[in-house]
Amino acid sequence: MIDSKRTSRAGLKRVPRPTVIDPNQRYSLAETHAALSQSHAKTFQDIKLGRLKTMRDGRRRYVLGSELIRRARSSD
Repeated sequence: MIDSKRTSRAGLKRVPRPTVIDPNQRYSLAETHAALSQSHAKTFQDIKLGRLKTMRDGRRRYVLGSELIRRARSSD
C-alpha cells in the first residue's frame, strides 16, 4: 500500500519544506525546490542560467544553505 501523502504520482518521495535553513548545511535539489516553492524544472532553469549555484559530490548535486538564502531573498 502506497502512502499518497508522501509520494507523488510518479512514485517519487515528496520532500517537506525546511522550516529553518542553515547557511552551513547543504541541501538536495528536492529540498531546494521545496524550500523555494518552485517546480523541479524551474530549479534546474535557475541553475542553468546561473541564478542558483550548486556543488557536486560525486554524481549528486547540492545547494549550500547560504546560496539558498541568497536566492530566496533575491526572488522577493
